[in-house]
Amino acid sequence: MGGVENPYYPLALPIWQATTATINRGWNDIIARSFGPIFFFALIAIIWQSVWQLTRKRSLSCASALVAACLPLNAWHAVSGYADIAIEVFAVASITMLLQKRLLPAGLLAAATGWIKNDGLFIYMPAILIMAIVFLYTPSELIRINIFQKHKIKKICFFLAGYTTLVPWYVFKLTHRPSVPASEQGTALNWSETITSFSDKFAWHPSAPALLIKYVLLGPTHYIFWPFVFCTSIIALPSLLRNTEGRALLAVFIACMVAMGFIFCCSFAFLYLQSQTTIHRSLLQCYGIATVLSFYAINFFLDP
Repeated sequence: MGGVENPYYPLALPIWQATTATINRGWNDIIARSFGPIFFFALIAIIWQSVWQLTRKRSLSCASALVAACLPLNAWHAVSGYADIAIEVFAVASITMLLQKRLLPAGLLAAATGWIKNDGLFIYMPAILIMAIVFLYTPSELIRINIFQKHKIKKICFFLAGYTTLVPWYVFKLTHRPSVPASEQGTALNWSETITSFSDKFAWHPSAPALLIKYVLLGPTHYIFWPFVFCTSIIALPSLLRNTEGRALLAVFIACMVAMGFIFCCSFAFLYLQSQTTIHRSLLQCYGIATVLSFYAINFFLDP
């Protein structure tokens, strides 16, 4: 997973694998990948809980859990050893805590995505912060930029306190500048950059939107999941916008999509869209959030 040799990779899963190898007195692929099934079953349970919390309909919560369990990429990543399913779980757990107004746990879980992969730092931590702002403030307060209310600023700070758990890692990086492998010389970022070794090369790629439509909406990898998410969200858009939880879920989902669109359309990561590699794993990370949003949207069809 690049955790040891890549100086830009966060330490959570490499530490897990090193610890399990130490306890086991040797490397074992099954044990090293054992986090996958744990996160898979946690994902199903959290999505069930989140949809139940929002709708109070057992049918919708069970259906959402079934969708999460049956998505092929989720099942594959439960045993593949990739870290993306962990980001998916922490992201959906964070928004679930946020919707319960448990701000510190929500912030801690959002920060956990940054401990797993740099995708969490660039995509999910900012997106969930946007969700927190939309959730805690009314639309009129946001339009008038009436955000400096002491009690609400205190809530935002309480949420952001969870993000401070990442500080030791970046202090370590500040004081111990990692060496860049010779093979990456000339392409790697300054050590302090964290998104990707190639993120100093930004440029718009005109063919990227068409490729996204072809591979994501029309391709077989995700089946009908993304058309299902977009259709339910668009049809229920007026109801979602009138509802606090709906606006918050829309905000985090749109923020994630915009960030991913920027990465794959305007950076070196376009190569991974062309080759259909990282793009699908990156979209997997947002499955949980998208599932909760779409089934909450369906709730408005049942109770208009």
